[in-house]
Amino acid sequence: AALRDALRLWSTARTRDAARSLDRALALDPELASARLQRALVGNVLGTGLEDESRKDLAIAAAHRAQLTDRDRKILDAVTPGFTDPPDWREEARRLEALAASGPCDAQLLDLLGCVRTKLSEHPAAMKAFEREAACDPRATASYPIHASMLETLGEHDASRRMLDDCIARDPTSSECREQQLARLAEDGACAEMQSRARDYSALVPDSANAFSIRAAAAAGSGEPAEAIADLLQKKWGLLPERDRAIARFDDEVQLSCYQGDYASALARLTAQDDRDTSLEARRAVLRAALLSESGDAASAGRIANEFLRRAAARPTPESILVDRVLVLAMFARDGGVFDDAEFERRRAAWLAGWRERLGAEGWREYSSWIWNVAFAIPARTRKHAEHAIAAAADFGGLPPRGYGWVASAGETGEVLRLVGRLDEAIEHLEARARICTFDDFDFVIDLHAGRAREARGNLAEACRWYARVAAHWGAAKPRSLAGDEAKRALVRLHCPR
Repeated sequence: AALRDALRLWSTARTRDAARSLDRALALDPELASARLQRALVGNVLGTGLEDESRKDLAIAAAHRAQLTDRDRKILDAVTPGFTDPPDWREEARRLEALAASGPCDAQLLDLLGCVRTKLSEHPAAMKAFEREAACDPRATASYPIHASMLETLGEHDASRRMLDDCIARDPTSSECREQQLARLAEDGACAEMQSRARDYSALVPDSANAFSIRAAAAAGSGEPAEAIADLLQKKWGLLPERDRAIARFDDEVQLSCYQGDYASALARLTAQDDRDTSLEARRAVLRAALLSESGDAASAGRIANEFLRRAAARPTPESILVDRVLVLAMFARDGGVFDDAEFERRRAAWLAGWRERLGAEGWREYSSWIWNVAFAIPARTRKHAEHAIAAAADFGGLPPRGYGWVASAGETGEVLRLVGRLDEAIEHLEARARICTFDDFDFVIDLHAGRAREARGNLAEACRWYARVAAHWGAAKPRSLAGDEAKRALVRLHCPR
């Protein structure tokens, strides 16, 4: 029953819910090959194929392939190249294409084909696969979120949003369509509408922890008090599985302290935490270093970053590039005087070479914008750094293109553009990032950069507006905020109205 439920959830764009249903099936029978295969397929769609859990699922399914139906054995063989190290998505696509051409109509198979074509940036072929999926099963909406994000990347904004509306009209509980729609509203800065629609989401899917997380972000974007945000986060924690609850609560409470400018409390929590999970340790080391740096103690930030780097050198590379914080921590070590630009450059080159080999050509292309952002944009502190970042962008397909999710890195791109004097482009990027509905830790640093760009451009009224936002939020930070202090000085210097 749990396996049937998972397949139904997959078909209605509720992939994470499908994964939870598969977890329940595997809790009863850990060697159930069909459930292992389906959970590996979920990992293949949502991840890179390098995740250890997905590979383990595929290996167990292969070891018990006699349990599988003929159809599932063929799918197992077709997707296996996507789980190699590095993943061979091109061969996976070739096998899936051949399988789709040789057998009866299979909506899930066509969904997998469309997803891997998307990873290869073969958009026309991906859309063709998704169109075949829709013809195969007109009720299925599994492909709608990816298809909609692809349309957005291609500049077809209205078509993309109509597709999400259609998905939600067909199944109002479709979590992935709803969450992408809400993410678009967050990017647009439409926080009030985001709140309204997120309330609908939590009413229709009352067991969704994500719905309350989104409501908290919308509340922060709308300027609601910290108590209202905390109340929504409490509801989120109550809906999480027990194994995830403590981690989420800890991280959210630290983030809420940062949002309120109470760095002292956030640092105390982070310092007291004993992290056994190395991925959590890395994330929290970054946050500690960032808080210390923003509080004016770059030297301590550098020491903490370097301590983590020494420990990380003796460990395996993280299973996903998306959780590898080594280069960001190297940046804090450089900024704290632990080592110089030349040593940072050496470490960056080694990090890039290691991940290029691990990801392979197709994986490298898929993550190129993200890699450029982490390796070059985030570490840029000076005009020289920014000029290097702009020059390096040519090797990564240029500056990150517009499309679904582009706003997430627009702040870092905007700061690079500001540092090299491309002020109009900088303002466009920085203000797009600054208006997003969120309570992310250091959003107001983006506001500060927007104020600097507006001031350099001579738009003093707009500069005052951005500086005022930073000062109001972080001007009384504990123990201090460099951004808040600079914003207060700018308000005086520019004779901004109170």
